[in-house]
Amino acid sequence: MNFLQLHIDTIDQLIGKELGIALYRLPGSEEPTLLLSFLNQIEQQDDYAALNDVEGFVMAPFYCNALHPVLVLHPEVIISGIKNMETFLQSDAMKRWVALPQSHSAESACQAIDSEKKAYEISFQRFLQALTLKEADKLVLSRYHVESRSENIKPTETFLKACNRYPDAFVYLCYTPVSGLWLGSTPEMLLSGVAPHFHTVALAGTKPAAIDGKVVRWDTKNRQEQQWVVTYLKELFSDLEIEWHENQTHTIKAGNVIHLKTSFDFEFSQYNHLGDLLKKLHPTPAVCGFPKEKAYRFIVDNEGYNRKYYSGFVGVLSKNDQTNLYVNLRCMEWTRHQTILYAGGGLLVSSQLHKEWKETEDKLQTMLNILHDEAN
Repeated sequence: MNFLQLHIDTIDQLIGKELGIALYRLPGSEEPTLLLSFLNQIEQQDDYAALNDVEGFVMAPFYCNALHPVLVLHPEVIISGIKNMETFLQSDAMKRWVALPQSHSAESACQAIDSEKKAYEISFQRFLQALTLKEADKLVLSRYHVESRSENIKPTETFLKACNRYPDAFVYLCYTPVSGLWLGSTPEMLLSGVAPHFHTVALAGTKPAAIDGKVVRWDTKNRQEQQWVVTYLKELFSDLEIEWHENQTHTIKAGNVIHLKTSFDFEFSQYNHLGDLLKKLHPTPAVCGFPKEKAYRFIVDNEGYNRKYYSGFVGVLSKNDQTNLYVNLRCMEWTRHQTILYAGGGLLVSSQLHKEWKETEDKLQTMLNILHDEAN
């Protein structure tokens, strides 16, 4: 993607304008795709089920509300591949996009916390109490970290560094006047395939990535955490009378950490009802907890902040072509002078504060690595 280095400023000029932009690269690919939408081509919905019979680039929140709706970019322009993108970025058509007016939408902001660890500890104790009282078996507690950013760190350059550092992740950059700018490098597929053949994964359990090649030994807590996601998906498939095949659980590396992953292949012929399926799939216990509905409501009421688009889902939705949607993990929200990074982890009644805090630190490092590289 070296040619993109020559056009970083051109792409960055689009951010903040009255338009929608998505730049993404699929796992294992070297070919990026650029999507551009006029403002009136950005659809807003308040329910995942509204994605039935819809096609486009989707940015969906963890919890839908008026400030953070499900967004669908219906692209005016789709440019796939390095050579095609190089031609477009130098064209008169690109100049017309750059000439669009600036957006006057209010910029999102998160207040820096004097003691992030103390705030996390307070939330941890509240969540642990709920687990002790058996209000849920698993609860996912997340937090945000505000990082000051120098002006020489650019969004498109950050996207390229994420692509180079994390070749097996879904890497994306997405901006709309509603959501602001988000950038992520996520390992977790939510839904992929062409109807009627689809795939999803149960990705949970976290350990620091070994650097000495030792055999990974997963403890009971991490195995149980991942097994609840597996159980949830199997029960969902059974309830929907969907035929599925479960593949062998294995360990994958994602940035500074490793996870347990079980993939599922399944048949879903109702291609015009993918929104209904997504509403049942999302959020899985991997980002929410178990039982799902109890955990979801507890998080919304007690986590202490709005996750916005963190732990929602992002990617391409299609009725007849390839769908590639990923859970929005290892991501950051980009404001004028700051980046707001998000991370979380699953808590069980046996969870220990220092271990869970360390897990969020390890996960934050995935994107901090890129920001710090660029700062040097």
